[in-house]
Amino acid sequence: MSIRSSLIMFVTVLILFSTSCGSKEAEYDFPISEQAMKEVLAKQNSDWFIKDVNAVSEAQSIITLTKGDTISFGIDSQMRDNKKILSMVCFLPGDLTKSDYDDFYRNELPEIFDLSGTFYGNKKETDKELKELLEYYLTSESNYEKSVYWAGRAGDDHIKAEIKPMLDQNQNQIVSLLIMPDESYEDYLISLNEGWKKFAEAENIIIHNSTVAEMKEEAPPIADGDIYLKQLVIHGRLEKIKEIEAVPESLANTKSSFLKPNRDKYLSAELVDSTGRINVFLQMTSLSADELYIERDHNITMVFYNGQPIYVVRFSVLNI
Repeated sequence: MSIRSSLIMFVTVLILFSTSCGSKEAEYDFPISEQAMKEVLAKQNSDWFIKDVNAVSEAQSIITLTKGDTISFGIDSQMRDNKKILSMVCFLPGDLTKSDYDDFYRNELPEIFDLSGTFYGNKKETDKELKELLEYYLTSESNYEKSVYWAGRAGDDHIKAEIKPMLDQNQNQIVSLLIMPDESYEDYLISLNEGWKKFAEAENIIIHNSTVAEMKEEAPPIADGDIYLKQLVIHGRLEKIKEIEAVPESLANTKSSFLKPNRDKYLSAELVDSTGRINVFLQMTSLSADELYIERDHNITMVFYNGQPIYVVRFSVLNI
């Protein structure tokens, strides 16, 4: 090989190596330190500044940021089983104008999401998923009067986000975000299930361990005006999962605090166990079809609409 050819090859390899290194995301230790937060805010020329730092433990910290003392949000970063978990909660005061909300959701929230992705990593995939959430929310009619629940996947990471109003005001007040790796998500679902059991016990809600055959035998309420709601756990798998092209009237008009609000993002599926199969709706989930095909304990809310039962799978836990 000639000297010229060798030089060309060396330069080519150097360029490829430099490109590869340049595209690599910066990695930040968890829990996020005050110094790291300051450096990133300065690098991004952000107007947000640190209001409070709470070192919960060696494995967890909560940093609160604010801008002009009007809106504040906290970033909770922790290490659990050597895996990063990041959560964010943003509180908006109830006296904001529509112009204030417009500015927040179109300008401030994207910056907050960007900051979360910067620290967590997997930023390209995370940004893509959160951008889709914002586009969905901002293109809906009367968006500031509605709640939105979002569950998505960014590569091997799970993303859960909610935008919801305070109970006593018809305005969006709280935005929450949770990002965690696939290895931690099943444990999260188990803890979610345990929390649901404790809540149900405190509120005198009975959770029935049931089967598909027993679900089919459930009798409708005596009068059309009666409200009938039942919480079930069915051990089985989900098949034929697909997006809903048009939300049926029964699902759109069913009222229950147990059902997530944006029904157009629900899925349809068949729930199958050893006693049979039945059609169900499935709330937006970051679990894949393959993961839901594995037998799980499916937490289901059953309601009747015009005398017909509706079954909604709220979340599904891998029972090992």
